[in-house]
Amino acid sequence: MRVPVSQFAARTKDDAVLSVSSSGGVFTEFARTVFSMGGVVVGVGWEKDPFRAVHKVAWNENELAEMRGAKYVFSDMANCLPEVDSALKEGKTVLFTGTPCQTAALRKKYGYMGNLVLCAIICHSAPERNVWAAYVEELESIAKSRIVNVRFRDKRSGWRKNQFVVDFENPSRCLVEPLDKNAYMHAFFTGLSARSACSKCPFRCGENGADIMIGDFWGIEDCHSEWDDDKGVSAVLVYSEKGESLLRSSALDLISVSYGQVLAKNPHIEKSPVPDEARRARFMSLYRKAGIARAFCMATRDPLYRRIPRYCIRMTRRLLHLG
Repeated sequence: MRVPVSQFAARTKDDAVLSVSSSGGVFTEFARTVFSMGGVVVGVGWEKDPFRAVHKVAWNENELAEMRGAKYVFSDMANCLPEVDSALKEGKTVLFTGTPCQTAALRKKYGYMGNLVLCAIICHSAPERNVWAAYVEELESIAKSRIVNVRFRDKRSGWRKNQFVVDFENPSRCLVEPLDKNAYMHAFFTGLSARSACSKCPFRCGENGADIMIGDFWGIEDCHSEWDDDKGVSAVLVYSEKGESLLRSSALDLISVSYGQVLAKNPHIEKSPVPDEARRARFMSLYRKAGIARAFCMATRDPLYRRIPRYCIRMTRRLLHLG
C-alpha cells in the first residue's frame, strides 16, 4: 500500500466553477495553474457520432469546459497520446487526469518525467464501453435526436441530490432524472455494468503511480460540518512533491484531514466493488436486446424458485387473516 503524504478537504474559491463541477472544482483550479505555466491538461471530453468519452488535450481554459464533471464511462485514450508525446518532448508541463488504471498506464509509458503530473480520480469502477454505447443508442432512438451533452452529476438540486441530464440536438427532448432513478447509473452503482477487471483492481491503495488523487469528499459532514452546505467538496490525497506543489499553487480553500476521515465514506480508494456475478452475467446477456432499464430489472429480480415460496407465505398469511 502506498500511503499519501497528506490529505485535504478542498474547494475552489470561484463560485461559478463550483456550480458546474461535480464536487469541489479542484480539477479546474489544477488546470488553471498548469495553463499559467504554459502547460497542457489531459482530461475526458466527448466525441460525437457516436457519442462517446475520449481523452483530449486542452491547451487553454476555453477547451476545458467539457472535461469538467464526472463521467461514468471508460474513456478511450489512444488519440490523445501523440499530443501528449509532443508536449512532453517540448518541455511543457502536462497534467493528466484519469482512472487509477489509466494513470498507471501513463506512469508505465512515460516513467517519472519531471514535467508530467498524474492526477488519478477516486474510482468506483469503469463500465463496459459497449453498455454506454447501447444506452446512447437507446436514448437517441427514444428522443429521435442526437445527444450533444451529458452531465452525470448536475448540481441544480444540490451536491447530494445530483441529476442525470442529457441534452439533445432537439432542445425540447432534454432528459433530467434524479441520479438514483436512472437505469444506467443503477447498473453502474451495483457493478452490473462494470468491466470484469474492476472487481480485482490492482491499482487501488495508491498503487497507480499518481502524484495526487481527487474525488468527492463524502463524509465531510462528520469531520467539518461547516463545509457541509450541499455545494460540493473535494477530497485530495497527495502522494508526491509534485502533487503537493500543484495543490499549494492552486486557488483553493484547504482543510487538512486524516486519511481515515477521507476513507470512511470513500472505501473504493482501497476496496474494489464485487458485484453479484450471476446477476452481472444476466445483465450483460440482456441489455442489448432488452434495453438498460429492463435488463437491470430482470437481472436483479430473484429467480422463480425464490419468489414462489415468498408468494405462498404471503397468500397463507392473507387467508389466515381472512379466516
